[in-house]
Amino acid sequence: MKNKAPLILFFSTLLLSSSIAQICGKKQTEGLSHLYKEKLKNNTSIDRSHLNATHYFNVAKLHAQERMKVKDGIERLPGQPQVKFKQYGGYVTVNRTAGRAFYYYFVEAEHSEKSLPLLLWLNGGPGCSSLGYGAMQEIGPFRVESDGKTLHKNNFAWNHAANVLFLESPAGIGNPSINNETDVKRTYEYFASHALISDETSDQILKYCDFSPDGTELSDKCSEALHQAKKDVNHIDIYNI
Repeated sequence: MKNKAPLILFFSTLLLSSSIAQICGKKQTEGLSHLYKEKLKNNTSIDRSHLNATHYFNVAKLHAQERMKVKDGIERLPGQPQVKFKQYGGYVTVNRTAGRAFYYYFVEAEHSEKSLPLLLWLNGGPGCSSLGYGAMQEIGPFRVESDGKTLHKNNFAWNHAANVLFLESPAGIGNPSINNETDVKRTYEYFASHALISDETSDQILKYCDFSPDGTELSDKCSEALHQAKKDVNHIDIYNI
């Protein structure tokens, strides 16, 4: 009987977990159903107006887009099979002053591209690339062959039903354009402000490290400070901060 006790406890826990999951799922379904019903009422307090996105545009941050479509056009990816749809890749400036831009990859629909909807794909999770995962491993038009050099067509790609835009975000994920001189320094300033590294280590990094594009080889003092910072945060998953 003693040997059976752990098994009984295990299966009881498993059964309880399954029941809780079903209950939570049922509550979520009921909540969503209630929301839909409330929206259908004439005297509902829920805002049913359409979102007017243009109302939130900051004209001062809209940059010139002339000839970008021609410039960003991709004739053919390396090792790509012949296809009929058009594809584009380039950068969307999000902060010109800070030197930050998201990378995007856009594929038109296989057919009826002018009438089919636009789908914006953003991969979730820290460090997940919309290009590396979303486009090349999930819903994109191509799959990478085992040789790592050539591509084959994905018969289940979502551009059969929509124009698909893969956006690398936030800045620093995937293939972005960032300003190392400011962004890397701000990272260590953030670590210090949250007591993840010492103020002394942060001060040494800011004083002795040159992260600019024209920066020379890292000095010994810079390397020592970076090594200490890495040692201090090594046991922490910084993506979860």
